[in-house]
Amino acid sequence: MSLNFKLLVLISIFISPLFSSAETTHTKILLGGYVPINDTTTPEIQAIAKFAVSEHNNESKTHVTYMKIVKGEKQVVAGINYRLIIEAKDRNEMIQHYEAIVYVKAGTDSRKLVSFGPIEE
Repeated sequence: MSLNFKLLVLISIFISPLFSSAETTHTKILLGGYVPINDTTTPEIQAIAKFAVSEHNNESKTHVTYMKIVKGEKQVVAGINYRLIIEAKDRNEMIQHYEAIVYVKAGTDSRKLVSFGPIEE
């Protein structure tokens, strides 16, 4: 093996972690991975959560009533995926947590409910 090839391999080993992860204040995150939403009470995030519940009700012909967001994360893709843990009441007034994933297309207000389902606790 040539010296140049060995040097290139060594440089690649030391540089590749710089491109595969990023440091935030105190949390190491993978690029493209989900990151916490610090404030889930903003009108934008609230609207996304209410959209998820409404869309779920329309698609499944059920009646789940939105209460609040318990936790939220987002992932930058060709837009943003929002993964929200939502507290809601079902038809029997039982409070339950649901995981909703909503995709918002970049540069638009276009939203799509990717998944919505109860979390087994």
